Order: sequence, then structure tokens, then C-alpha cells
Amino acid sequence: MTTTPASTPSLDDPTTDPFLVARAAADHVAEATGVDGHDMALVLGSGWGGAAELLGDVVAEIPTHEIPGFTAASVAGHLSVTRSIRVERADGSVRHALVLGSRTHLYEGKGVRAVVHGVRTAAATGAETVILTNGAGGLRTEWSAGTPVLIADHLNLTGRSPLEGPTFVDLSEVYSARLRELARRVDPTLTEGVYAQFPGPHYETPAEVRMARTAGATSSACRRRSRRSPPATAAWRSSGSRS
Repeated sequence: MTTTPASTPSLDDPTTDPFLVARAAADHVAEATGVDGHDMALVLGSGWGGAAELLGDVVAEIPTHEIPGFTAASVAGHLSVTRSIRVERADGSVRHALVLGSRTHLYEGKGVRAVVHGVRTAAATGAETVILTNGAGGLRTEWSAGTPVLIADHLNLTGRSPLEGPTFVDLSEVYSARLRELARRVDPTLTEGVYAQFPGPHYETPAEVRMARTAGATSSACRRRSRRSPPATAAWRSSGSRS
């Protein structure tokens, strides 16, 4: 079950509008951090916990489970806090980043609404860009463990979508080419690939690995611990934002 104040509808109730819960979560974030709006969001996957401090000055930390609709982190390698970080750009302008230290995975059985609640909350805070990170298993033999890869596209093999009703979202450029190009300006050695998500929590069979590779995947989500990027990306795109 998700954690919500008594006044906030539960995501577990199918009659609840999930965007109302995201709005309540965004209001809680604004009140707890003293930051009226955030310009960008970063979702930290397994092993990415130390990245938050590299962005700028931490304005505030919130225990994630206290935010409406969120639960405590249940997977090793995830942080138990959500942070607001002040980022000063080279031109002196200031941006605020919302850094989610944990997220809900599809295999936890809490439903796809809970899986995408983090990015919906980020959009409700005003974020126009989100960076999704995860740990995944590489399907290219030339990639050693720890190789950073930019996601250019994905294969959602879970059979689940976060979108409800006649919500038709264009996913033809689901991952921003502009943002990937910016990343390559920082590190020209970065490669990119196609991310395949299986439902988990079991790892995929050798035949499933071959199927994913034949379909064009270069990384697979069940060989490590990330099983939520495609649903989160679709939900984020439905808000009209960039990932």
C-alpha cells in the first residue's frame, strides 16, 4: 500500500485520479523544501546515490515515504530521501533540481501507478526535463561492466502501460535527441542503445536474451535491478515534457 495523508486519495483505489495525488505530492515537496517549483528532475537508479551531491547545493532533504503516494525504498542501493538541489549555471542563473533517491519497481506488485508516480510528481512541481538512470545488463559483448550508455529507445516487454483511457502519446522520439547530444558534448565517448524491459523479478532466460537482442535491444532490465524506465518515460511524455 502507498503512504498518503488521510486527506489524499490512495493510488491503490482505481477511482482515484493519479494526477491529483501527484499534485498533492508536489505541494508537499514545495512546502517541505521552501522551493516553489523545480526546473528539472533526476531519478536515481541502483548505484547512482552519490550523483546528487555532484549537481550543486542541497537545499532540503525529505524522507521520501512522507511524500503523498510514495513508499519507503525497498531495494538495496536506493536512497530513502528526496532532495531539492540548487544548481548555479555558468551564466549565473539558478535552477532547482528535484532528485528522487528511490523509486518503485514494477515487480514490487504495487501497480504501475506507483511505478510512475515519481515522474508525475516531478512534472507537477514544474520540471520540464527528467533524467532517468538505472542499472541494466548489457547485451553487447564489447561493453564491460559499468559502461555508461545513453538510452535512445526502448522495448517495453512488460505488457503494462501507465496510461489510462484514450491517452494517445507520441513515442517516436521518446528519449530526447537534444539531451543525448548535450551529454556527448560533455563526454564524446558515450555510446547509446536500446533498452529492453522485462517484468521481473526473475531474470530472463537465454532464449529471452536472444529475442531481445534480435529485436534490437542492447541492454536488458532483468539482468540487473531496474524495471521501470519505459513506463516512467511514457508517463513523463504524456505530461508533454522531455526525458
